[in-house]
Amino acid sequence: MALDIVTVERGKRLRRHCGLERLLPTKAAGVYWVGSGDKNETSDEGAVTADSLKSSMMILIAGPYRSGTNDDPALIRRNVEEMESYALPIFRAGHIPILGEWLALPLVELAGSTKIGDDAFSEIFHPIAVRLLEKCDAVLRVGGPSAGADEMLRVGRSLGLKIYANLAEIHAA
Repeated sequence: MALDIVTVERGKRLRRHCGLERLLPTKAAGVYWVGSGDKNETSDEGAVTADSLKSSMMILIAGPYRSGTNDDPALIRRNVEEMESYALPIFRAGHIPILGEWLALPLVELAGSTKIGDDAFSEIFHPIAVRLLEKCDAVLRVGGPSAGADEMLRVGRSLGLKIYANLAEIHAA
């Protein structure tokens, strides 16, 4: 089985054709991307460059979760969907979108939470987002009033993260 490998050096892509058995032990400096396997292919689509790696950001999307919902599950779901609606445009701009909810909610369930705001929920929900911010490069604040989202902005600022108020401010990687 043949694979294309792209080596990234100073923004230049150098193509090399080799078999899988030669891919695994490769120790050459650089970043490698495994392409489609067509040695005659010349498309750059999906290729990683050093410049895109340097400018790509992990962006936490912060918005209301419970605010304005009276803990109504349908309204909470609408809030999450609103935050999620920003994820694909951020991804298409070359960045990694993330919501704290994507990590918190499965853990909250595993911790045995039976309702929003109980001890298991409170142990995990906001603390995991704060920990996540330590790995992020930026925060996008969306939606309406939210003490939790405002706290994510405060923490993001204290960590020196870029703060965005709308998608138009986020440049492509």
